[in-house]
Amino acid sequence: MCGFAGIHTGPSASSEHLERTVRRMTACLVHRGPDEEGYFVGTTVALGSRRLKIIDLAGGRMPMENESGSVRVVYNGEIYNYRSLRRDLVRRGHKFKSDSDTEVLVHLYEDEGIQLVHRLIGMFAFALWDAEQESLHLVRDRLGIKPLHYRQDVSALTFASELGALVEGQTETPEIDLEGLADYLALGYVRTPRSIYEGYRKLPPASVLTSHAGEIEISSYWGLPRTPGPAPSSVESALEELDGLLRTAVHDRLVADVPLGAFLSGGVDSSLVVALAAEGATGPLATFSVGFDGDDELPYARMVADRYGTDHHELVLGPEDCKILDRLIDAFGEPFGDDSAIPTYFVSQLARTQVTVALSGDGGDELFAGYDRYLHDAAWAWIDRVPGALRTVALGAPASLLPAGAFGVNRLRALAAGRDDRYSLHVAEELDAERGGLLRKGLRSWATPRHRLFRAEFEAAAALPYPARLQYVDTVSYLPDDILTKVDRMSMVHSLEARVPILDHRIVEFASRLPSDWRIQGRTGKWLLKRLAERYLPREVLHRPKRGFSVPIKAWMRQELHELVGELLAPGAEVRRYLEMPNVARLVHEHRSARRDHSETLWRLLVLERWLARRRTGKSSCV
Repeated sequence: MCGFAGIHTGPSASSEHLERTVRRMTACLVHRGPDEEGYFVGTTVALGSRRLKIIDLAGGRMPMENESGSVRVVYNGEIYNYRSLRRDLVRRGHKFKSDSDTEVLVHLYEDEGIQLVHRLIGMFAFALWDAEQESLHLVRDRLGIKPLHYRQDVSALTFASELGALVEGQTETPEIDLEGLADYLALGYVRTPRSIYEGYRKLPPASVLTSHAGEIEISSYWGLPRTPGPAPSSVESALEELDGLLRTAVHDRLVADVPLGAFLSGGVDSSLVVALAAEGATGPLATFSVGFDGDDELPYARMVADRYGTDHHELVLGPEDCKILDRLIDAFGEPFGDDSAIPTYFVSQLARTQVTVALSGDGGDELFAGYDRYLHDAAWAWIDRVPGALRTVALGAPASLLPAGAFGVNRLRALAAGRDDRYSLHVAEELDAERGGLLRKGLRSWATPRHRLFRAEFEAAAALPYPARLQYVDTVSYLPDDILTKVDRMSMVHSLEARVPILDHRIVEFASRLPSDWRIQGRTGKWLLKRLAERYLPREVLHRPKRGFSVPIKAWMRQELHELVGELLAPGAEVRRYLEMPNVARLVHEHRSARRDHSETLWRLLVLERWLARRRTGKSSCV
């Protein structure tokens, strides 16, 4: 696991300037790679790398090159099938100077060009320089587990593993992208390919960006299936196939030359990963959990730890731990409003005291239908049998007459909407000031209408059964831009590598073939995955209400964090330039009075306030 940065420019740039710039950018990534640094500076390209040593501790230095020096690569991630690829390359006559997975990339490129991406199983982002073609390739893994940011102007393409490092390579302070800001206010994250800054982009998952002669071209090499595939012949055959895929994915991710453990929340996904990892580990597996005062999740994690004899470690958090807010803001480089970043930060910090690699259970909810919103959609699907015009008159018209904050107004709006729009209304915050939303009236034109936020994603998945369409939308948006971003930044800020076996692309493709009633049965989500988990986990872990991995921010904001919330209403608050303050004041009042729970939105606004303040005072964009 590493971080990298670089520049591809024209021949007029001096090598001294290129080296100074890439070193400055790479210095922002020390936390991603504290063990080793490396650089290459050519006539038109500069590459910098920070390495966290995981495989082949003595070798594996980057930038890695082929025998002639015509191909060089800097890389972040793990290629889990690198050993089989290496054996094949050796048979073809390639000579290796290390045992690292990185070197596989340069030799595979020699034979197959950038089409090598189709051979890779793993999580990765890399930059590959082809001196003979004078081309630079930027590549990101299929699901977007590893990040990659870039910016192109008239003189150069610059890129980096993190946004803060990319900003550090520029000579001018970037301007805020108002569409990105609107995304953040609506969703709590900025959607790919945008960032919070104008002109600073995120490379989409499963993409290759090729830079040549001052032009860039972006292409996709893989996609989440958008048509129903052939379903397994029976539930039993599906269980056997899934068991084999999960077992292979977990065992592949146990390969490391450093101590390895696993996060254990006590939920189905992380518990199943721990069960399979404990079976494949050479000794007691280290596991790590965080909980909260009065929280009832830790006992479930202990049940799993006891069953598999893991070396279990726990940490209990309190409201004072929210004081790391500024630390979180610097780690993300842009506003990121998911409060579950707090426990993710601390469980990663706890794990790093014992291990360098930790397995995570992320991805199960998206692939196997675990979110409550899928159940809610199924429960209200009957309303779509009522003609849309009638719904608009009977439900939408009364909703338009009710004031913002009135009980029932959001439910009426949702039921009046179509099924696709209902999803957007459920996951996105209202921005229209006329409806009690957040964004100032003069900025409203920058925002995508709330009900249209995911219109393109729904249209792309139009051939899928409806529950699978919802999962498709989450897997291409919420998963990479929220969940995986959170896990990557919060683990890497502690120089910890997090691996996500459930997101092995072979499991993703398998899950896409499941019939709808194997995803959700009645009020049970993740039905097939839970059937498999019955083989491995205590019944108490399987049959209990779902809990998200988040802090009890609702109660804390009404009590211990009361003054923190008050920052939003201060006369000098930075957010006043962007927000409709009477509507913000209403949210604060309703939350403090316990009339409504606005904790998620208020946390989002607090993060924005602190981020804007740090930007104004010139705080470093580096962690």
